[in-house]
Amino acid sequence: SNQTVEYSGLWMHDNRSIFQFDGQTIDNYTESIDLHANYFNYLAFFVLHSYIPSLSRIVIGDECFQSVQLFELDGLAELESVVIGLGDIMDILGDDEECVARAHGACRFFNCPKLISIRIGGCTFSNYRSLELKTLSSLQSIDIGYNCFHYASSFSLTG
Repeated sequence: SNQTVEYSGLWMHDNRSIFQFDGQTIDNYTESIDLHANYFNYLAFFVLHSYIPSLSRIVIGDECFQSVQLFELDGLAELESVVIGLGDIMDILGDDEECVARAHGACRFFNCPKLISIRIGGCTFSNYRSLELKTLSSLQSIDIGYNCFHYASSFSLTG
């Protein structure tokens, strides 16, 4: 018979699915996440674990995740690069006692064996208490901008 294949691949909601973040859905086939500026400012947590085995690249625009208290990437076997844009300068303005009292949050990168580079723009995670990097065997560069983790009391780099 004369059968042809018009499309071979993943379908989602009666449409062809691409392996990039579509602005709404992250699934276990997602290879790349690109977030524009001022995205997901209402979230309390941004946690990506091993259930996204194909993810190799994350790019986060300026002033995203303003309410996030936990930013965690753990067990992403194919992740190679993370780029996070500029944060909000307002997070570090005010008197030091007030800002220290307001400091919260943790940023964690764990168990990403192919992660080569992390780049964090200025003023990002400025009110976080800690930055933890653990078991990142391929990590070659960490570029952290000005006033990042301004009030952090803990930095851990292990494994």
